Amino acid sequence: MAPLFHLLLSLSLVAFAAADNWRYTKPTGDTLDVSKPITIEWQIDSDSLEAEYTSLDLEFYARTDSGYFISMLAQNMTVSIGTSSYEFDPSEVVESLHTRKAVLSTEKESFFKATLYGDSPDMVMERQTKAFSTKGYEVSENAGSMMRPVWGLSILMTGVNLLIAL
Repeated sequence: MAPLFHLLLSLSLVAFAAADNWRYTKPTGDTLDVSKPITIEWQIDSDSLEAEYTSLDLEFYARTDSGYFISMLAQNMTVSIGTSSYEFDPSEVVESLHTRKAVLSTEKESFFKATLYGDSPDMVMERQTKAFSTKGYEVSENAGSMMRPVWGLSILMTGVNLLIAL
């Protein structure tokens, strides 16, 4: 039993080490300013698992008062060894958030995610950046709790309407 355990542990460490060969190098800092373009940059080493993938999709996730807002930034980008980047102009995302009257959270809950695809349907891998706070747009201290008072008022008003009807 011990040799099997050592084999599995070794394979896990190899997979973990290979996962470290994909690194997001930009954006830097802890805050995304959505009022101006943002460069997303990543590094893929030639000996990494990610080097075997051929294309990737890039998405932006932002926590709002009604859940996560997800925006597809690019599809079918070619996976390249070395440094690659994408210039994200958040103006369309900001416009869409304004149209929805969405409010962004100030917490570190926004991130970018790359989904990598290989030659076969079962070759799919996801890599996401660290989480960022946002600035340059309306924000809320706690986006997740914004609807609670409205629901309470709605329930209260429903109760009042029932009393009037009786």
